Order: sequence, then structure tokens, then C-alpha cells
Amino acid sequence: TRTLYYHTDMPAQIDALQAMDEARGEALVQTLSGITKAYRDCAQQELASLQKVDQAVSRHNKVADSTLLSRQHKTGAPLPGDVDVPHAAPPPAEDTRRQAPAAQPADDDDDLPPPQPEAPAVHY
Repeated sequence: TRTLYYHTDMPAQIDALQAMDEARGEALVQTLSGITKAYRDCAQQELASLQKVDQAVSRHNKVADSTLLSRQHKTGAPLPGDVDVPHAAPPPAEDTRRQAPAAQPADDDDDLPPPQPEAPAVHY
């Protein structure tokens, strides 16, 4: 019966496995072909967009752009006056030792909002 099994049943099983593997290979080819077509289409659209950007950049007129910016932001208001800045005293001689900043006293807590209750813990 072993001979019968290997010569009659096994060839059908092997043929079925081979057909299944060929179908898997064909599906892979179709999938990869679809992916490469999508990438190719995207690349063509991207190239067309980049060409339009390049053309727009090459047409940029810096004088007209500056004039338009000035026109859009002018207010008609007079220029602000000069601001008097008192001359500061010369800085003190540098101390090479580092000092910690002085601690500031705590402000009154009356203007703080009330504490919020803790949110309940959520367990998943």
C-alpha cells in the first residue's frame, strides 16, 4: 500500500501544493505591480508639482514683493518719536565666585485657586 500511496495519492497532493504556490507567486506579482504603479503615479505628480514651484520661484519679483508688503502694512500714522534712555551706571567689577540667587519670600496664598481633587485611577 505504501507504493500505491506514493504513486497515486502523493502526486495529486504535490500538484495541489505546486498550484497553490504558483497562485501565491502570481498574487505577489500583482500586488507588487500595483504598488510600483502607484509609486510611479505619485512620483509623476510630485515632479509636476515641483516644476510648478520652480517656475513660480523663478518668477518672483523681489521689488514688487517688497512694495506690496510695504503697501499692505502701512498705517499712515506718523513715525514714533525718539525714546530717551538714561545712561546706565557702569557695571560693577566682575566677581569670579558664583553666588546662588537669593531666595524670594513666598507670596500670600490668598490669590491661588483652590486645589483640584485628584482624578480617580483608571485600570484597564
